[in-house]
Amino acid sequence: MKQLIVTAGVIVQNNRIMLAQRFDNDTEGGKWEFPGGKVEFGEEPRHSLARELKEELDIGVNVKDLIDVFSEVKDGIHLIIIYFLCEIVKGTPTPLQCQKVKWYQRDEVDRLIKPVLDENFWINHRNELLGAYL
Repeated sequence: MKQLIVTAGVIVQNNRIMLAQRFDNDTEGGKWEFPGGKVEFGEEPRHSLARELKEELDIGVNVKDLIDVFSEVKDGIHLIIIYFLCEIVKGTPTPLQCQKVKWYQRDEVDRLIKPVLDENFWINHRNELLGAYL
């Protein structure tokens, strides 16, 4: 079995949460997710997330609090996602490695189709995200 560690950035501004839409031909194609990516071997997860957000969205971020960790085993892969609160410190999100990037209000996020772990994360943290992290 293979293990894959991924980081995801939870970015909240002006009472909205930013999500990215995966390309249609990707795994989980067309679904909306908290942006981030794979942690390379030997890489510190916070550094990985800052690097991924620069590569994917052309933004500089301050990676802040660890919010939670979720995992699942699917198709012989143990996927672990580490969710961090992030603050944009440079740039405007631009979809370089995703289909779209958009800011949503809490009720709008509820209706989006998301990968299973992002959906589980959202269900567990939706009420605190727009309160505690503004």
